Amino acid sequence: MRIARISDRFKVTMGEVVFTIGPLTKEQKSEVVNCEVLGSGNLKSDLFRQQCVIIKYGLKGLQGVQNFDGTPFTLEMENGALTEDCVSNLLMLEPIEKFIQVLYQTLNSIPDKLVDNEGKVMENVTLEYEKKPQESAQEA
Repeated sequence: MRIARISDRFKVTMGEVVFTIGPLTKEQKSEVVNCEVLGSGNLKSDLFRQQCVIIKYGLKGLQGVQNFDGTPFTLEMENGALTEDCVSNLLMLEPIEKFIQVLYQTLNSIPDKLVDNEGKVMENVTLEYEKKPQESAQEA
């Protein structure tokens, strides 16, 4: 059995887009779980807010995305998390729904395979551990 440390990073490749993700802290996970809204007199999960929070804390890097003017899109970070404006911009990214599925699947552990909502293995999506520079040097 393997365990992912908070400092570990994983590359998720979807076509030309490469997302770098990292495990969430227990406080961040708690924030994801506690996204609730009052509806019909009852508290219920606010799925959209959950999705925004999991993107905010889970996404650590991004490659292969450009702004509309052709310049590279860069993530805007504040205190180790994406800014609200950055999350809003990312919601317009074409593969965002599939990426959110990946983030939910990696919330508590790193799965051996990524599956879609129907339980089928996601096509054209890879998940790899990103070795740290010191790990690569030790192997050489």
